[in-house]
Amino acid sequence: MSLRGAWGLLLALIACAAGAQTPPLTVCIAEGNEPLSYVHKGQPKGLDVRVAQAIAAEMGRPLRIVPFETEYERESTLAREVNALLSSGVCELAAGFPLLKEDFAAPVGSARTPDYPGAKRRRERPFIALQQLSASRPYLGMGLVVVLRREAARKVERLSELKGLRIGNVADAPVDKRRLAIWLSPEDLVQLIRIGLEHPDIRFEIFYGTSDNKAAWWDNSNAERFGYRPQGRAEDFRAIAMAEQAKLPADPIAERYQGGPFCSDEYDAGGE
Repeated sequence: MSLRGAWGLLLALIACAAGAQTPPLTVCIAEGNEPLSYVHKGQPKGLDVRVAQAIAAEMGRPLRIVPFETEYERESTLAREVNALLSSGVCELAAGFPLLKEDFAAPVGSARTPDYPGAKRRRERPFIALQQLSASRPYLGMGLVVVLRREAARKVERLSELKGLRIGNVADAPVDKRRLAIWLSPEDLVQLIRIGLEHPDIRFEIFYGTSDNKAAWWDNSNAERFGYRPQGRAEDFRAIAMAEQAKLPADPIAERYQGGPFCSDEYDAGGE
């Protein structure tokens, strides 16, 4: 999930930097959010990292970057997960946080932290009581758009007007074993959108659309009736996906069912 906009930080935690030895400034960054923040060959890179380095240097403190990855969090949102990272003390600052007014209101309830180095298995992580956040001045502005059908009755001019809409997610490559079966490449997504918008024979249709995946769970045949010809092949990324899979804790329920870790969270059948 991409992060854009300003720094979000919990100022109360910054004041804890005291002691004979200067502790490192811990900064959370989103993993895989090029060019703002990403990890390359084990090293954090990107604009957000450079900003964090400048802040640490100005404060006279060493820097420790904590990359995190967020996805498949049914009970939470990105804002609540970042809040949990700050409120739990995993990091003092969160880089590249979107500056949305509602995210800086007094939070309600609790949330789990997202994945980060050293985190427990997701369903074993405690829920963290959320604290109110404070933001620095924005250091980056960026224009984003959403795409709808031209004939859509709904007009979207503000982020708050996205409420109630289903928003798709697409990745450049499958990053685990399960997604070798369900991956949809960005190019294939664009092809499907064009078919939906431009095909003269479509009035109302429901069809699955995935890339050309050898292990596919879903049937592309209905999409193919309207000219869909997937170009992406999940098998081309199998070595990368399986290497990433090896880093994950064993979760046979998540690997077996389409819902992934959503299923393992509440699976109580006593077996596979």
